[in-house]
Amino acid sequence: MASMVKVRKVFPGFIFVIFIFLLVQGLSFRGKMPDVMKKSLVKSELVVWDSFQKEGLSQTLSYRKEHRITVSKVLNAKEYNNPCLLIGSTYSKLQVMLDGKEIYYFSCGTHELPVTRMLYLFVDLPKEYNGMELVMEMRSSYPISYMREPTVLIGNRTDIVTAQLKKELPQSIIGILIFLMGSISIITSAILNIFYCIPVKEGNYVGKAYMCIGVWLLTECRLILQFLNNYVLIYYINYFCFYFGIIYLIQYLGYVENKKWRKILKTTTTFYRYLFYIGTLGEFTHKFGYLDMQMVWYPAAAIGLGMAVLAHIRSKDRGRQLISVLYFFTFIIDGFFFYPKVYRSFGIGVGSSYITIFILLCFILNRYCTFFSGAVREQVQNQALKIHLKTQVRHYAGMIQSYKDLTVFRHDMKNRMLSIYTMVEQGMNKECLNYMGKLINEMKRPKKYFETGNPVLDAILTEKQMESKNKNIAFKTKLEIPRQLNIKDDDWISIMGNLIDNAIEATEKLKLSPKEISMIMVYRHRILFIQIENTVESPYVNFKVTSKRNSMQHGYGLLSIRKALKNYQGSFDICIHEGRCLAKVHLECGEKNV
Repeated sequence: MASMVKVRKVFPGFIFVIFIFLLVQGLSFRGKMPDVMKKSLVKSELVVWDSFQKEGLSQTLSYRKEHRITVSKVLNAKEYNNPCLLIGSTYSKLQVMLDGKEIYYFSCGTHELPVTRMLYLFVDLPKEYNGMELVMEMRSSYPISYMREPTVLIGNRTDIVTAQLKKELPQSIIGILIFLMGSISIITSAILNIFYCIPVKEGNYVGKAYMCIGVWLLTECRLILQFLNNYVLIYYINYFCFYFGIIYLIQYLGYVENKKWRKILKTTTTFYRYLFYIGTLGEFTHKFGYLDMQMVWYPAAAIGLGMAVLAHIRSKDRGRQLISVLYFFTFIIDGFFFYPKVYRSFGIGVGSSYITIFILLCFILNRYCTFFSGAVREQVQNQALKIHLKTQVRHYAGMIQSYKDLTVFRHDMKNRMLSIYTMVEQGMNKECLNYMGKLINEMKRPKKYFETGNPVLDAILTEKQMESKNKNIAFKTKLEIPRQLNIKDDDWISIMGNLIDNAIEATEKLKLSPKEISMIMVYRHRILFIQIENTVESPYVNFKVTSKRNSMQHGYGLLSIRKALKNYQGSFDICIHEGRCLAKVHLECGEKNV
């Protein structure tokens, strides 16, 4: 078991080392930086090919069967000061011929990674290119590459770059907005955690998801390619962000109350994470790649997100979360119709861009209102729990002091009796009566029923025993615990005090007998088991809502129990069966070294 835990921790680290190695290796495949220093009127046009031929080749460069694509076009003269071609394509080999003369050639060596390259390279044209035939021959082993014609623009160098940047601007704004929203979410979560002691994992997950989605959209819109001009690097970043954006989204949406759904969503994220690991190993070993696994990734992502949404729809908290989830998926659906146009170099739908931005802004507003309201509510609950706990601590501290005083009183009983005997013998009746009255008042202090070795636990059990007796409730206990358990006094109060209080409160409401509470505490193999059983009248229990009239000031008992159990990796379950309520608690703790 220990070896399996080590493998689970080491293997992801090993995969990420490989991924970083691939990123560093991809840095060497860089083209020339486009010149964007000058701006002028846009005078570029998309080359429309006169012919397009495709044929299959035998396996030569890599493990895949290659396809060769040949396109040709007779160029007509235009008024360009600095005529050039901007070639954007994803091929492992590229040859550019102008009137039978080679003007550019690129080839992926056999020792290099068998991934295709996005070549955003400028190829200068002679000024006398009128009537010359442009022929491009390309080879690729990826279906996503050889099914599409290459994107080639002809015009002035600066005009082409300016036109491309303007074209990608609406989509890029959306990606930048999402990235900034994720950054703000992570920063806000850190501030709440550091300054207000509110751990908000939701904010971290949703922030990481938005940052990944924002970078993914930027790579899909090719904005980064305009500057990095490195398809290999963008290729890895694109798939990394796509993978982990989905993983973080499922983890964020996985915050539901139902344990069954939480387990299903956790299994889904683990499965999706291992798909990324497998793809990374395939890229490293040159056996397969991320593109080959798309047929598995996309259905897995759709199923995972669908289950996460379904879990929220079935959740009791759906009223607060569902609107946010629907906003997000409306944005995703609109993106599916919009971004394929960008990817295929079709016309830009400006209206669709504005719709997407509007939906996104609505989602941001809704998400942050929900996020901050939840954080404020959690802070108020924490403050109320602290006040509630301080009150209980003061109460039990007073009881412990009373027990100590009673112990001292009993220890001095012999001397006190001698004093009384002397007073009676000397006829000091009045003084003797006054002295005996003081002794009687001291003896009225609470009696200690339990000796567990922990003063706080003894005080809690003694007080609850006396309270049960006063309310005609039978309180039965069975204790098999060591004298010194490594549990804080505050946690004893939060766990035992509130558990027994809930049992007494539920049993007190019974109109008929028997009224009884039975408690079992057993310590085995560093695990403390606590079981409290009591009779109840109503066939239901709602542990989120208190039955007390002033619900704003009550109902913190169960929250206090769950918060204390987190310190010991504990669990807490309550069930009702045949008129009996059973509360089970187990927590990991050792014994104190005395």
